[in-house]
Formats: sequence, structure tokens, C-alpha cells
Amino acid sequence: MSMEISTATEEQSAVADEMNGNIVKINKLAENTSMSAQITTSASRELNDLANGLIKLVRAFKVKEKDEDPDIW
Repeated sequence: MSMEISTATEEQSAVADEMNGNIVKINKLAENTSMSAQITTSASRELNDLANGLIKLVRAFKVKEKDEDPDIW
């Protein structure tokens, strides 16, 4: 009986070690995901700023309407 208890204890210890390793991996993945989300947020803000700058530049141009000068069409 003590041999069975010893074997069960070893198995439980091995499972606990494996679970601990998996938790460490999950934690690392969560940290990486958080870092990636921060980078994505920063890139998104930068793209938004660039798009707003382009909108301002495009507004500086005036395009003639078709009816204004028939020769350009």
C-alpha cells in the first residue's frame, strides 16, 4: 500500500510540475500578447495621424467639376 501511495505521490508531483511549466508558458504568451497589442495600438495611432495629415494635404487641392471646363474631359 505504501508503494501505491509513493507512486501516486510521484505522479501527482509530476503533474504539478507539468502544470507549473504550462502556467509559466501561458504567462509568457500573455506578456507577448500584451506587448504586441501595445505595438499595434501605437502603429494604429501613427497610421491615423498620417491619414489625417494626408486628408489635410488633399483638401489643399481643388479639382474642377466636369461642367466647369468641358475641354479637360
